[in-house]
Amino acid sequence: PFETRHLEFLCISCSIALVNVFAYFSTVRTCRLYIVPLIAFLVYCIIVFVLGSPFPTGVFFNIWYVGVSCGFAYIGCWRHEHHHRQEWKATLAVVEKDKQLVDIQQINKAFSTMAGTTSDIVLTMDGSLRIVLSDDSHEAYFGRPVNQLPFDQ
Repeated sequence: PFETRHLEFLCISCSIALVNVFAYFSTVRTCRLYIVPLIAFLVYCIIVFVLGSPFPTGVFFNIWYVGVSCGFAYIGCWRHEHHHRQEWKATLAVVEKDKQLVDIQQINKAFSTMAGTTSDIVLTMDGSLRIVLSDDSHEAYFGRPVNQLPFDQ
């Protein structure tokens, strides 16, 4: 059987759920978002102490419940914002690294073009000094295929 004294707690629970949903899905900075749960807490306290509660036996538990729930809403929102900031920083770092790689590739291409216009043979090597790109002009110049050979051979 449903009793009317449970209605007050149901209204409190629904309002806390709305505050939690707003706190979690809003794009407001956390440093300013404490206002939403604080207003919900203050409104409930003002209603209880100024207008009175029809069931005064559960008032202190309800106030404690509203306060703890608002605190958890704020903490959850702070963690959510912290997580999104970390994702944003990681994405920004990846974009910056990609830009640096593109710049390095453009510099390498420019040096290769400049070396190709001033030299007869241009060898491209990897970090372990192995020839990685070879074409027919290299084979004709060295008399054998030089792809994947160490530079000192």
